[in-house]
Amino acid sequence: MNEYFASCPRGMEELLLEEIKPFVQESSIGKGGVLFKADWRSTLVLLITTRLASRVFLKLHEFKFKNEKDIPKHVESYDWQDFIDIRDTLKIQTILDRDGKKIYKNSVYMSQLVKDGICDKIKSIRGTRPSVELENPTHSFNFRVEGEYQCFKGIVSVDLCGEALSNRGYRPPGHKAPLRENLAAALLMASDWNPKEDVLIDGMCGSGTILAEAALMLGEISPAYLRCGKRISFSFENHPWFKKEATLKKWWDELKTKAYAEGKRKIGEFPEYRIYGFDNHKTAMHVSRETLKILGLKREHVPLDLEDVTTLVPPVEKGVFICNPPYGERLGDVDELSDLYYRIGENLKNNFKGFRGYVFTGNPELRKKIALQTSARVPFWNGKIECRLLRYELH
Repeated sequence: MNEYFASCPRGMEELLLEEIKPFVQESSIGKGGVLFKADWRSTLVLLITTRLASRVFLKLHEFKFKNEKDIPKHVESYDWQDFIDIRDTLKIQTILDRDGKKIYKNSVYMSQLVKDGICDKIKSIRGTRPSVELENPTHSFNFRVEGEYQCFKGIVSVDLCGEALSNRGYRPPGHKAPLRENLAAALLMASDWNPKEDVLIDGMCGSGTILAEAALMLGEISPAYLRCGKRISFSFENHPWFKKEATLKKWWDELKTKAYAEGKRKIGEFPEYRIYGFDNHKTAMHVSRETLKILGLKREHVPLDLEDVTTLVPPVEKGVFICNPPYGERLGDVDELSDLYYRIGENLKNNFKGFRGYVFTGNPELRKKIALQTSARVPFWNGKIECRLLRYELH
């Protein structure tokens, strides 16, 4: 049984804990994610089924220290050969807890100390050192420093993913969206949308992230479906220990092949007119259409239309409405957006009776412009912006 940490954006920890529980033996919430214990096969299944985790780290080595100069010798005491070879490259990221930040001001220096310990150990056995690569390393290690009574605890973990799990592979080339894929999935999970029963309408679909995540959930399709199809490797596949595990490697390859084949089949059987997307920008419509096309969805699977959210009339009588309007990050934006938020609320009030409405925003002043009573305010973080998913009962 190994120990792991699944990271996620702040505010999603409770949802991630519930998602992870069926796959693991023990689990608990940590800062920015979930700690859990599981065997290898359960963890690998989790890697291609989690909609919420950003990355999954395997805990390798833990030690206590009083002086940072002792870090290299503690790190060197561990045998790193199962996780990095002399031909590999590595990157270390150091995370300090509140107590750690009071004493240690330079996390880059801490990372260098851990790097020295790993590389010196490999050199003592193989005669040469692996190289450091900050942009695109073969392996990424995480060094967490936590304060304890009269000392600090250092924990070294290795990233199993390589490319973040939240990178589903459906984004059109060269396009950056303001909403991460796993955050979009979390918003849908935090709502009361039932994919088997409810129609979903995204009134400001933008680049189509919420639409794409909703489609994967409705079709019960693995979020790693495209990654498996494109054969984008997970970094643990390059670990020396894994390359020697022929039986586990064969099972993993079959698991990925099955995930992609099932995804393709379910796309072919995808129900029509259960998810709708609207936006008043032609560019957004184009990007959304490309996003859905990359997933393999046709126009009738997720109809898109050029409509303004403030005048939109729903194509069905009941369901779930959601939108993610601009937050107003620049000075002067709030005044311009106040009318937009007010008119969103008025349109929900007048044209969406029988729906449950959700507005995701990172601006507490703008949300007050919606003249409707909220029945829930679910906190999330979109990067460094504290946000709320607001729920409205539209009777």
